[in-house]
Amino acid sequence: LDSEKIIANNVLLYNELTINPPIYPFSLELIDLFKGDKGLGKKQGVGYARRYGMDWAAGAGAELLACMDADTLVSTDYARELFRFLTYPDDFSNSFFSLCQFSHQKIAKDYITLSNREYVKNNVQNAIDSYEHYIKEHSTQLKKTGTPYWPYALGPTIVCRVKAYVGVGGMPKRLAGEDFYFLQALIKYSLQKGCKFITMLNTCVYPESRLSDRVPFGTGPALKTALLEKKIPSVYLKDIYDSISGFISVVKNEIYSEKSMSSENILSRMPHKCTFFLEQEKFAKIWHKLTIENKKSPKKMETAFHVWFDGLKIIRLIHYLE
Repeated sequence: LDSEKIIANNVLLYNELTINPPIYPFSLELIDLFKGDKGLGKKQGVGYARRYGMDWAAGAGAELLACMDADTLVSTDYARELFRFLTYPDDFSNSFFSLCQFSHQKIAKDYITLSNREYVKNNVQNAIDSYEHYIKEHSTQLKKTGTPYWPYALGPTIVCRVKAYVGVGGMPKRLAGEDFYFLQALIKYSLQKGCKFITMLNTCVYPESRLSDRVPFGTGPALKTALLEKKIPSVYLKDIYDSISGFISVVKNEIYSEKSMSSENILSRMPHKCTFFLEQEKFAKIWHKLTIENKKSPKKMETAFHVWFDGLKIIRLIHYLE
């Protein structure tokens, strides 16, 4: 449960928006889930909160959904870009979802307090700069491998059409990591609908450089680890990305080859470092199944492969290769 300070802040904001509502060129709806007995339980975190709001918006007739955190700022052209994405689908190759660029806000306070410990501003700023560099560089390196699961998973950057939101079953109700699983589902949905291209909106969101321990992983815990254990997040070794790229390349060459695709010797053609992992995943059987189900369409075969070799499997392969 949230602290009394956080609840009091919610009450203050709620009253400000209802008693003296600001004038906007659009309607503003408030959902009260913090006063009295309406508060969320201990096992209902950010995923549930996002799900509740997005479900409500979809049910109210919204056509486009944008995740946003209360402490995130946006560029002045943010609303205009959302409107462009919604109104001019040809500009975005008929994409079902899109992503904003992001940059963490700069630390404003001279000292940051967490768990009764004080941290100097510069140390926290260096940690968030390193973390942001890791996120963006990891995304860049993944994109080079040929996987469609290269986008960074940050809640405030995700924008999707309601059709896609409903198609993937909505936002996962998770305490943390809900944005990763939601984005993964959107990518799979788009692939299966024949849309291979992931577009970026020409606007930026600015998440708070939040130092917290309210969730098990994410920005807050990453910063805490960097400060307490002095472990600055760094991009994985080039060999790891090369192995992933090699694996995807072999598969793609096999799919579009005129020769028959044999599950018996497919593993022998894989990058050596990936072989044992793929054996554990029973890839030969998976390959045999995929070839039977998609033998008349190489494009469907490629889609089926990427649906199987998703973002979560990529993370597991990276940890194995480490």
